[in-house]
Amino acid sequence: MSTLVVTDFDLLPMNILTQLLQVDTTVVVDADRLDGKSILLVQDDNEIDNFTDILFALAGGSDFWPEDLDKKIRKQLEYRTNNLFTQLQSTEKKKLLPSLHKFNKLLETQVYLVDNVLTVCDVVTYPLFFSILEPMNNNERFRLENIVRWFNNLQHHPDITDLVEILDLPQEQPKPQPKKKKGK
Repeated sequence: MSTLVVTDFDLLPMNILTQLLQVDTTVVVDADRLDGKSILLVQDDNEIDNFTDILFALAGGSDFWPEDLDKKIRKQLEYRTNNLFTQLQSTEKKKLLPSLHKFNKLLETQVYLVDNVLTVCDVVTYPLFFSILEPMNNNERFRLENIVRWFNNLQHHPDITDLVEILDLPQEQPKPQPKKKKGK
C-alpha cells in the first residue's frame, strides 16, 4: 500500500483518480509532511514528488495512460501543473479569465484533453472546475462553451458517474448564478 500526500487543492482530483484506478493508495492532506512540496507519493519506502511521475506511478499502463499517448499526456500534465493549476487557484477574475479563455480555446476541437480519449489528464483536471463554474452566470459560461461541454461530457462519462456517489460529488453541473444588476 502507498500513501499520497497532497494539498487541499489536489485532494479531490487525487481521490477521484485513485478510486477510478482502484489502486491501494491512501490519500491524505498533511502540510507538515509535504515540507514545501505540493504533492508526495510514498511507495515501498521510496518518495516521488513530481506530479507527472506520481500520476505515471499510479496510472501508467492503465486505460487512462495508454502507452502510445505517453508524450502527449506528459505535455498536457506539464501544462496543467505549470500553468493551469496555479492560475485556477486565483480568486481574482482578472487573473482567472485569461487562463480560462486559453483552456477554452484548447478544447475547441477536442472532446478530451489528449487525442479525444479519456486520460488521466481529464481525470485530474476535471474537479478543478467545480468551484470555477459554480459562481458563473449563463453569459460567462456561454463565453466558455468548450469548457462547459468538456465538463458536462466528463460528468456524464460512465467511469466518472460511478464515482459521483462514492466521493459525494455534485450530481449536476453547478447552477449558474443570476446576472448581477448594475448599480445594486
